[in-house]
This record gives sequence, C-alpha cells and structure tokens, in this order.
Amino acid sequence: MNDSHAAQSKQPHDKTLEARAAAGLLKAMQLIRQHSPTPALQEALNQIAGAYYTLDTADLPRSPEAALVAELREAASTDSLTGLLNRAGFDNAVKAQAVPPGREVVMLYLDLDRFKAVNDRYGHAAGDQVLQEVARRLRSVVRPGDLVCRHGGDEFIVAMQVTEGRDMRELAARLSDRIEAPIELDTGQRVAVGVSIGVQHVQPGRGLGISEAIRAADQQMFAAKERRHAGHHAWEELEQDPEVAPDIAELSTFLRSNGGAMPEHLGSMVEVGDRLSKVLAQVEKRGLPLTSSQVMGFLRGEPVTPSMDRRATPSFER
Repeated sequence: MNDSHAAQSKQPHDKTLEARAAAGLLKAMQLIRQHSPTPALQEALNQIAGAYYTLDTADLPRSPEAALVAELREAASTDSLTGLLNRAGFDNAVKAQAVPPGREVVMLYLDLDRFKAVNDRYGHAAGDQVLQEVARRLRSVVRPGDLVCRHGGDEFIVAMQVTEGRDMRELAARLSDRIEAPIELDTGQRVAVGVSIGVQHVQPGRGLGISEAIRAADQQMFAAKERRHAGHHAWEELEQDPEVAPDIAELSTFLRSNGGAMPEHLGSMVEVGDRLSKVLAQVEKRGLPLTSSQVMGFLRGEPVTPSMDRRATPSFER
C-alpha cells in the first residue's frame, strides 16, 4: 500500500523529467538541423527521436515542455528530407488503421536503381533532390489515406487498403512509370532512376502480420531487382549476337527516330515486323529471360522494368 502511494507520488515528477528530457532532445535536433546535418547524423537523430514517439502527452503537466513533447512526437514520425513518414511513424500509423470487412492492407516495397550513380556523379545535393521528387511522385499516385514511408536510404514503402484479392500489377506498373520518368535537377541536368517493387498482402490469419508482410515485400523486391538485372544482362548479350545485332541496330534507330511508334507505311511495317520477329525468335531460341514488352522497351531506349507477373507481385489465393 505504502509502495503504491509512493509510486503515485513519483509519477508527476517522472512525467516532468520526461517532458524536460524530450524538450532538450528537440532543441538539440533543431540546432543541428540548422547546420545541415549529414545523412548519417540525421538518421541517428531520427532514431533517438523515435524512442520518444510513444510518449503519452495526455498526462504531462500543461507547460511549455508538454507542448515541445507533442512537437517532438510529430518530428519523430516524419522524415526530415522528404516529409514522408519515417519508420517509427509508419509503424504506428499502420497499426492504428482500422481495416473494414472485405478490405485488406497491401505493402509495396520500393528500392531505387541507379540512385548511387546519381549521387556519385552529381553529388549528394542532387541525390537529395531525386529523393524529394520521388516522394512527391509517390504522393501523387496514391490516394488520400494511403501511407507512404521513406524506410531509409533510397527505399520506400506504401501501405494501402484495397479490396480483398485485388491484383496490384497495374498499380505497381503506374508507380514504376511515374518514378522512372526523367527528373530535372536544379542545375538543369536531367537524370533518371529505376525502381524495383515487391508487393505483399497482409494476412494475419496466415502468419503474415505487418512486420512479416514488410519482410516478404522486401524479399519480393529483391527478386524483382534480380530479374531486372538479368534482363539487362540478357539484352547486352543479345546485342552482341551476330545473327541479330544488325536487326537490333536498325530497329533501335527507326523506333527512336519515330518517337517509339511502329511505322504506318506498309513497306516499312513489313520490314520492321520481319526484323522484330527475328529478334524475338532468337530470344526464345537462346532461352533469354526477356519478354516481348521488355525487348520493345530496350529497342525504344526506355527504362525497362521486370516482367509484372505473379512472381513479381504475388496475390495469394483465399
């Protein structure tokens, strides 16, 4: 009984100390941010701030410290570079969502390709601008209420509620198209990055809760990235094949000069069709991991994504 009274008498004191500690951390974060912290330092600050995200401000004394704790909670849930949710904010937001009957949560895990090359060639400021533009494009594609998170580095997660069993391939393709469009930097230079996407439905009844679904989507993303790289290697190999190299060169020249469109003149149509059939037959003969749409993408000089098949975006039977 005495112990209980002692614990109760200590609680306001502990809450006040908690608030002051949080306020001190917030002030430190604000000071460091004024001096453009390095990505590594900012990541460390976000991780420290994340520890305070679960603070309950409802019982804190009504004081400037309490207001700062509330501000800290918001800061700790947001990625300072992109304005998206960070890991801590995303985890809490997903868990707080109510999922109505007939709907389910789907996780899309996105990892940028060729981002390091942009950083290495144009500098970290350019890399930051690419991340900010990718974040803006993600927000433009998803619906209000969908959750978008920068999971770290050049990785992003989208969580959305959809009708049970919905095929996500169309959305994944739309996200790829938006992200892979060229980005104009403040310097006037244009850069382009690719993206690999893994998709996983959250299925608590089958042992796939939120954390497990994120890990599964991450694995699907790596599988998509491997297929993407395999496709690029296969195309480079095909370009060196003496049987079809001249046809590839002619097709690429024509399609790129014609804005990627097929010819309208009958004679040109027949010639392009014959050359394309020859190239596709060689792909099949050599067993290369290329679809006809990927071949057309390479010929047109477009960013080529992995085949959007069931392996890339699994949707489990119910």
